[in-house]
Amino acid sequence: METKNTIQVSFVILLILMIIALGLEVFIAFFFERFVSQPGNLFYGEQVDLFIYNSHALENHYIRVLAGFASRYGIAACLACLMILVLAFRKGRKWAWSGVLIISLFVWGSVLIENIPIHNAIIFTIGLLGLLIVMAALMFSAREFWGEKEGINL
Repeated sequence: METKNTIQVSFVILLILMIIALGLEVFIAFFFERFVSQPGNLFYGEQVDLFIYNSHALENHYIRVLAGFASRYGIAACLACLMILVLAFRKGRKWAWSGVLIISLFVWGSVLIENIPIHNAIIFTIGLLGLLIVMAALMFSAREFWGEKEGINL
């Protein structure tokens, strides 16, 4: 079965985006402790710096553990999305389109929601851009996956 150009373009865009997201998650998983220990770092605002350095040791530990769990969740989701992309998306399976949509909404949506309370504008922007790129790539290939049905023009 020959894949259409729109599916191939969407596949490449999504593959590159998921590899970048996976790299970011691995960086956070393994280097977060060293990165956060520097006051005034790039990704967290002044409020988080003050909270981390002036808080109780248990709260400080909780933030570090929570970041570790969140990054491992992100690694698992990125790997799942990569597997769906490589094994089924490029072959044009309908369930793969839906799977990438659902996983991407959870991953990029959680990045947006997690960073609203701590006013983390950089990571919030990265999450928003990731979500917009995924949606654009999926909409680009939607016609090939779902086709035209009676009364519905995609």
